[in-house]
Order: sequence, then structure tokens, then C-alpha cells
Amino acid sequence: GFGGGRECRAVAVVCEGRSGSFLLRAQRGVVVAAGAEASALLLFRSGLTAGVGALYRDHPTAAWPTIALRRPPPRDVPTYSGVAFHAEFQLSFCGPRPLAGVARLASTAAGLPPAVRRLAGVVTRVFDFFFFATVDVLPVTVGVISATVSQPLSHATLAYDRDDDRLTLASVARLPDRDRAVLADARRHAKGVADRMGLWHRLAYFLVGRRCVGTLWHPAGGAASGTALDPNRLDVRGTQNLFVVGAAAMPQLPAANPMLACYAIGWRLAELLAASS
Repeated sequence: GFGGGRECRAVAVVCEGRSGSFLLRAQRGVVVAAGAEASALLLFRSGLTAGVGALYRDHPTAAWPTIALRRPPPRDVPTYSGVAFHAEFQLSFCGPRPLAGVARLASTAAGLPPAVRRLAGVVTRVFDFFFFATVDVLPVTVGVISATVSQPLSHATLAYDRDDDRLTLASVARLPDRDRAVLADARRHAKGVADRMGLWHRLAYFLVGRRCVGTLWHPAGGAASGTALDPNRLDVRGTQNLFVVGAAAMPQLPAANPMLACYAIGWRLAELLAASS
């Protein structure tokens, strides 16, 4: 809810649940920290559209499965405990049980039908047992090598479909030439790592890997600083006492996982609020 005046002032949050709706009144302000997409959705629902969704970003990534008849992975294969960073891209090895991880994500995805989630839960338990027995007993490693553009120039634009109450992609720009060149270079380096893992991995790359291009599930910028937010105060333009933190506030993606940057933005807002009290 918003009060009157030349600038809207955040005074309350309307919450809706199975038992109905209720009002949470805000004494000092409202902080939106719901992620890149949900934060943008909340602002759109509240009628705040200026600059919202304009710089929606993610890390372009090429990834493919790995199968190596050895245990553990070779020392020159980077892992999440030692990601290989280059000037413009990074390589990472995720394993040894990526299929179990995918099934686990599917079993908890709220947007999937209940029957699909139950089936994914069963598959998760099967994979957990199978890969535990395989990876820990037999000399085999199953994982995924990812090649990621560290700081992409590409971005999309989010729009709000009020009839269906959901976000849509209003525009998706073609991957800029610079990002395409960096991703191609990263793939060449990743393939060099993969080739050292042996014939089984080269077969997996030939069958599947060449088609595995997407993003790294690091969405950011749904309400970016400098467009939707005042960069000095992190409050929504045209409002008072309404702030956004987390990945939604990022005008650019950090080179790696944005989790620590999300913490830093929240810490900075806490400093600003403490200084103004």
C-alpha cells in the first residue's frame, strides 16, 4: 500500500494466503528481497513500472555431461572448490551426481504438476543410490563441465501480463558478438579439459554436449540500480521508504555466482538505514 503525496510512500504490505488477505503495516519502510524475477513482479503488481525489468541478465553458459572411468576426477579438472577463472570466462566442474541434482530440483519445483514432482522424487532416490554405489565403489566420475561468460553484455526486458499475473520476456536481444566470441573461446578451453578425461567423455560431448547452451541460472537486474532504483539509496524511484536488495538490484552481473554480491547489497542498505535513523 502507498500513501499520498507527490512521491508514493510505502506504508504497508498486503499478504494473501489460503485463509484470505491481511495487512502488514510498515513503520520505517519496506525492503523487497525476493530475487530478480519475484521482486520485479511485486513492483509491477504495485503499479511501479518505471525502469522495472529493463536490465534482466544471466550468465550465458555452454555445458555438457562428463563420463570418465577414473576416480576422483583428474587434478587439472576444475571443481567448485577450485573454479578456473580467466579474464573473460570461467570453467567449472559440477559433479559427481548432476542427474540426481536435476531430479531433486524437479521434485521441489512448485510450477510442475504434483505427479511429475512425485516421480522426480522417486528418480532422485534411485539416482542417489545408483551414483553412490557407482562413484564411491567403481572408478567412474559423472559430472558436468560448464563454460560461462563472466560479465555478459547481453540482457533481456521483462514485462508484466496483468491478466495472468505473471512476467513475460518482452524482448530478448541477440547475443552480442563479444559474448559469442567469449563463449566460443570458453568452449574451446573446456573441450581441452574434456579431452584429457578420455574417450567416454568425448563420446558424451559428441552426442549431447554440442547442443547444451543456455544460462547458468543466475538471473539478475529485475529492478536494477540506476534504472528502477536510485543508485545511492537503493530506493525505488518516485517512492519513499521502498527499497530493493539482492540480485534484482544489480545493473551488471558479477564475474561469478552472485550470492556474495547479494549479501553485500543487503549489508549496504543496512548501513544506509542505520545512518538515517
